[in-house]
Amino acid sequence: NQLYVPLGLRKFVTTADSYRKIRDFSDDFRLTAMLSQFPAIVVAAADQNLFRNDPIHFELKPWPDAPVFQNGEEIASITVPANPNIDTRFIVGRLEALVTQAAEENHMPPWFSSRVGVSTSNVPFETMQADLREGNGRYVLTARAASDVYPHTGGVPVALSFVKR
Repeated sequence: NQLYVPLGLRKFVTTADSYRKIRDFSDDFRLTAMLSQFPAIVVAAADQNLFRNDPIHFELKPWPDAPVFQNGEEIASITVPANPNIDTRFIVGRLEALVTQAAEENHMPPWFSSRVGVSTSNVPFETMQADLREGNGRYVLTARAASDVYPHTGGVPVALSFVKR
């Protein structure tokens, strides 16, 4: 309510039915089965698009909090030929898209899989850009998990490595 009411949505109102829905959700056999294998996270997600003056409503979605990537695991890489017209931002964006795809294939919730964050890089972006524009040959840009990644991580932190091949 604190975030969305000022944006034009109507306040979420708890009804007697709300408590029954939560109880039914927590008693659901699918949640019980999931919890027998892994911890779970529960995400409150809008069950349809919300527009100005719509009442706030959502559904609870459980997701297994299973490992997605291990620290240091290679997630994606891209080979880039040196070219004076290359844009490092485009190359990094393409690599981030590959990381998102790999995260979804490894069962990262769609709400978090596209939140790719570069935490470290062995070469500054400016150096990558200069090497690609002024150098020759091929370079490989690789994204590795910067930590153990789970759904509760809320995104995919990556460490980049940039090497000439």
